[in-house]
Amino acid sequence: MGFKHRRPPEGLIFLSDREIQYASKSFWKRLKTYRMVQCMSCKGNCYDNAVTENVFKTVKTELI
Repeated sequence: MGFKHRRPPEGLIFLSDREIQYASKSFWKRLKTYRMVQCMSCKGNCYDNAVTENVFKTVKTELI
């Protein structure tokens, strides 16, 4: 739904950790359908996703 409303540019990078839902073949195919590129954090490195987690924490704190 967000994709249809915002119309992001082709080649948008989707950054995620290595959770099972992001590593699944069906999710990868969906990203390909929307012409997005998937980028996953390194295995076992908790600092790869620290910036993203900090942004989400701030958003949740200030909006909720």
